[in-house]
Amino acid sequence: MRRKIAGIVLLGVVLLLSGCSKKNEAQSEPAEAAAETYQGRGVVVSIADDHSYLVINHEAIPGFMAAMSMPFAVEDSTLLKDIQPKDSVYFTISLGKDHAYISKIRKKE
Repeated sequence: MRRKIAGIVLLGVVLLLSGCSKKNEAQSEPAEAAAETYQGRGVVVSIADDHSYLVINHEAIPGFMAAMSMPFAVEDSTLLKDIQPKDSVYFTISLGKDHAYISKIRKKE
């Protein structure tokens, strides 16, 4: 009798866990596909030699952060090919699962 109850409990736990993992997978896919973005503007302070990040002295970014100077990772180093220190820029910050990065940047004209 105890074996039968243990088997039923084990089966219930397995079914419960398999249902939870499917739910979590389904919820995580759309969140990754639709990254949250914020628009900013500021002045480039410096650019890393390998163009993997840059430091921007930026204005407040509504709904995201106060004005400050800080480094930002860049999604693709080619985004910085025409950007130099002291350039005024507009940029888009995308929030990934584990980090924030600049996905678009252009000089202010």
